[in-house]
Amino acid sequence: MEARLNTVRFLYILLFLFCIKNSFGQSPEYLGEDHFKFIGEVVKYASDTNTDCVLKYLDHKDYVSVDDGLEFYPLNIFENVNLIVQFVPKEVQFILVTKEGSMTWNTPNEIYTEIIALTGIPPAKYTEVKDKMISQDDEDDRYQVLEQGEDYFEVYFESLGESRRYQLSNLLKRTNPEVEYNDDGSIKSWSVYLQYYFGETIELILLKLNIWDPGSDGEYYIDISASLDQPSLKSSTNCGGISSDSTIAKERPILNRNPFDFANGYNINADDLQGYIDVFYLDLFYNAPGYYGEDFIDVAFKAMQSHKSKIYFEKIPADQRIEASNVLAIALGMFDDCKVEIQVNPEEWYKEDNVRRLWIIYHELCHDVFNLEHDCGIALMNPTIPVYIDETMFLDARDELIDYIYTNDLFPKSCSEEFQALDKLLKGQ
Repeated sequence: MEARLNTVRFLYILLFLFCIKNSFGQSPEYLGEDHFKFIGEVVKYASDTNTDCVLKYLDHKDYVSVDDGLEFYPLNIFENVNLIVQFVPKEVQFILVTKEGSMTWNTPNEIYTEIIALTGIPPAKYTEVKDKMISQDDEDDRYQVLEQGEDYFEVYFESLGESRRYQLSNLLKRTNPEVEYNDDGSIKSWSVYLQYYFGETIELILLKLNIWDPGSDGEYYIDISASLDQPSLKSSTNCGGISSDSTIAKERPILNRNPFDFANGYNINADDLQGYIDVFYLDLFYNAPGYYGEDFIDVAFKAMQSHKSKIYFEKIPADQRIEASNVLAIALGMFDDCKVEIQVNPEEWYKEDNVRRLWIIYHELCHDVFNLEHDCGIALMNPTIPVYIDETMFLDARDELIDYIYTNDLFPKSCSEEFQALDKLLKGQ
């Protein structure tokens, strides 16, 4: 519970980012089969302490880590609700959030009803149960099969005076809700244990649905938790054939918004080093939306996860200037996916105009963010700087860079520090 509260406290700090997302309206459908399939896959990989597979699966689904506590926030994964994935020692939690980013719900009964509607007879047992009931129908007048299909059958029970529907489902309800009440009689929390089956096998994971009131005037938090110590899971030696869309090169849309216009590139104060980095990230957002995603929130989280950019003034000694651009700046995080660090030489920086400064910043950030080397064949990565650079030359070189990103489908790798931290959590260290 403390871990969940910590997540709530932290994520409220980030809600100002979510509030500018498009509003989709509240759908009556909250959780579906795809959500539980996703939950099952994450728990399966995590239970196998296969850190690489966990991160690969989340990246394939376009999840980003939003802080050092290894909470993963989804980017446009599900239509109606999203799931924040939080790892704690030997447990993983999936916290429900709306498309607008809110973690509080006023309709826990409806959500519980939606989940129960998904439960039924698991595939490993469905055929056996169905055949047994249907074959006995003619011999037993206590009940009658009213209707049947490929994935359901409906039975009328004479003694009950009612019919019941039995459906094929990978989700099975194990217990009725356990309810805890407040002093005034209102519901403080309730929980129910579930089993999720993988396909038609008997392999399953145990889940616990938690709906709880933190004392917020009738609003509830909802999460699904799973222990990572699940003996029923078979050991997997690989990532189950996870394939990422990132293996397919994307075609860059014809967009060419000028960063000197939308980012006010000519008027950035020479002392505002972060402003020059922002131009780079904004440029990728405006002119390569298919690369990062569909809205600026996507860019913000990708930057939080992978870039963590640091830029500062400090004189660059002559013996560290291994290329011409190092007279102005040097990248210190190349081939380190946890580090983007640019050191700027103040003695030379103030002598240049903004076009030339941006050329250098783009060059050094491409070293750090994309690990591009000089021999990649594009003008911006040439170790020598043109004697004269104007806006047209810069934009042509920038277009060539973005085309190169698309052609080679570049994307920052997961930070190795994150990998190690997650590995420790999965192993309960």
